[in-house]
This record gives sequence, C-alpha cells and structure tokens, in this order.
Amino acid sequence: MTLTKPIKILIGILTLLIIVAPFVIMPLFFAFSMLPAIAAEFGNDMLEPPVFLGVMLVMMPVMFLFPFVQLALQVFYVIHEVKNKTLTDTARILFLLGAYFMPYIGLPMYFIMHIWRDGPNPAVEAPAPGAAG
Repeated sequence: MTLTKPIKILIGILTLLIIVAPFVIMPLFFAFSMLPAIAAEFGNDMLEPPVFLGVMLVMMPVMFLFPFVQLALQVFYVIHEVKNKTLTDTARILFLLGAYFMPYIGLPMYFIMHIWRDGPNPAVEAPAPGAAG
C-alpha cells in the first residue's frame, strides 16, 4: 500500500493524538472541569461560567469523537499490516496483536518502522569476492 507524504503525516499526527490524549489531554480536561467546584469551595470566583462552558463545548465533542478516531486508526493499521507484503508471517502476527492489545506501543512502532520509512530497505548484495565491479 503506497501512501503519500501528507497522508503519512496525518496518520502520524492521529497516532500521536491517540497516544497522548488519554495521558495528557483527558486528565487536563477533567482537572479543568473540577476548577469551578474547587473555586466555589474556597469562596473564590476563579473562572467565570462562560469560560468554563466554552471549554466544555469544545472539549466534549472532541472527547466523544476520540473512540471513533481510535477505532478508525486501528482498522487502518490492521488493513495496512495485512496487506504489507514485506512483513514475514511472524512479524505480521505480532504487529496485529500489538495493534489490538497494546496500541500505545504497537501503533507507533509500526508507524515508524513500516509507514514513515516505507518498510525495511532491501539489503544490497555484496559482489562476490574476486568479481569485477
């Protein structure tokens, strides 16, 4: 499967988003969503409701779309791994299992090794000893 450079960049950004979102973006969102309650507890008006609602209106659709993006990306990776003829059967099985059971490790590894670099470079055969080159 041949991919153009912009498609590779888009897949890389989405893969990075899938890896970073659960550990950085979502905890920040939940921490931000608790700020009005914390401010009310201490009697301070740290955030005005329009700012809080604005952030919620932007972040909630993003969080609702996250599982669909993750599923679509995993389907893309599975299709690409199955159609990749440069992989041996063992490597194909391991990458497929990695994409399903450990997507935070398997997807970036496969992206770097086989999508961004277009697979392993074929080895150049050395000339036979004594052969004129």
